[in-house]
Amino acid sequence: MKVSTLLKASNVLGESPFWHAKRQSLFWVDIEQGLLHELNWKTKDLQIWPLSRRVSLIMEGAEDQLILGVQGGLVNFDLKTGDVDWIADIEKDLPDRRCNDGGVDNMGRIWVGVMDIHCKPNLGSLYRLTNLSTPPVKMIEGLTIPNGLVWSHNYERMYFIDTVSRSVKSYLFNQLTGAIEYEKDVITISPQMGMPDGMTIDNEGMLWIALYGGFALGRWNPQNGKLIDLIKLPVPNATNCCFAGDQLDELVITTARENMTQQELIDYPESGHLFIIKSPGVRGVRAFARASL
Repeated sequence: MKVSTLLKASNVLGESPFWHAKRQSLFWVDIEQGLLHELNWKTKDLQIWPLSRRVSLIMEGAEDQLILGVQGGLVNFDLKTGDVDWIADIEKDLPDRRCNDGGVDNMGRIWVGVMDIHCKPNLGSLYRLTNLSTPPVKMIEGLTIPNGLVWSHNYERMYFIDTVSRSVKSYLFNQLTGAIEYEKDVITISPQMGMPDGMTIDNEGMLWIALYGGFALGRWNPQNGKLIDLIKLPVPNATNCCFAGDQLDELVITTARENMTQQELIDYPESGHLFIIKSPGVRGVRAFARASL
């Protein structure tokens, strides 16, 4: 597979790539800079919105609106005006916590991981938010860096990563109630491959995992835990990936340049850029993407 540069973004911590089908554009964030980006897929016009706090998660909301995971909770972002409205507190009283990865299930419930901004161990949690009239429910605790949340095609399983565990865990998922039950670890990442970060699923049910510190993106089979393909990247820190384009047949990869030495930045000057695989051989899944709070 050929990897090429999509955009010379130089993000400190590029993350949360999100394909917006209606707008035919790609969104992503720079967490540490507090920036939201939108790239028009056809014209390649770029718009950047500076926010007042760390932003890490993008979900589709109502017309011309996004729901963003930020430090302290969830906000509604108006794409026409740039207005930000606070909609849910998630550990807002703890100044060293922030949202990280997450997603929306097939019933419109929001799932969002929260972590310590200094990555202190066991302080993170995974929350489920069903509506705005009830507080978020803590589903998993004792995490460090909650990441890579996706569901199987039939929504019978939820796959989830806590980066420091170097594994992908499978949870039995109750679609009606949103309850989860740990099933097993389905994928284990060796230390030589870096740390598992963001993740997406393709139309064959295989998992694509960004390997932070591993110079690569991997494709795994969650049924048997086997590595199917390893795509090398020209930068060390892949952070996340998503399928994009009208047919969801292109794969976008975000990367980071945080905590790199000056020499490393000289050696890997494309760190923080966006990369693309234009013909990955599979497609993404048009999953239920809009939150219904």
